[in-house]
Amino acid sequence: GSQLQINKFKQDYDYGLDPNLDLCEDPHVISGLLKQYLRELPNDCPLFTQQFSLYFDQAAIIKDKHTRIKSFRTLISSLSFFHQATIEWLFILLANIESHHKVNKMDSKNLAIVFSATLRLHPVTVQELIVNFDEIFNNTTENIQIDYNNDHPSPINDDNINENNKNSNNNNNVVNNSNNNINSATERV
Repeated sequence: GSQLQINKFKQDYDYGLDPNLDLCEDPHVISGLLKQYLRELPNDCPLFTQQFSLYFDQAAIIKDKHTRIKSFRTLISSLSFFHQATIEWLFILLANIESHHKVNKMDSKNLAIVFSATLRLHPVTVQELIVNFDEIFNNTTENIQIDYNNDHPSPINDDNINENNKNSNNNNNVVNNSNNNINSATERV
């Protein structure tokens, strides 16, 4: 049953359709669809590469919260714009789901267990990104714009793209700086 629904939604997306997921009453179908999407990203384009997974996992265990948040921000800013946008939207969703944990039983720990393997991150890292969402992604959530042509919020604007291009060019320096920081601080779904 649910795999058939997941495949139907996936097929609709593959054909450029915009299926109404609100009509699906099984939250496992929706989460399964999202996890399948994340797993099927091209091998050369995962959200978190093996190298970055290690850096994110190291950042998650930094004892000083300020340094930990700064390390996450630095790592995220060093990713391509499209990786940043996808990661930010994913964690907007996960933080929203977590905000309804009394109803849906999906607190940050449970979400981390469900999504860590798909994201190639340690559960502690995923949990840290959810719990500290507002502090890590504060610039993005304040700048979300609504595209009234399609009613989907979008963090994409020319300033973000231009800034990202600059960030992408400095990727290696940012990773090295972040690694130094890490080493120094050694409702419904």
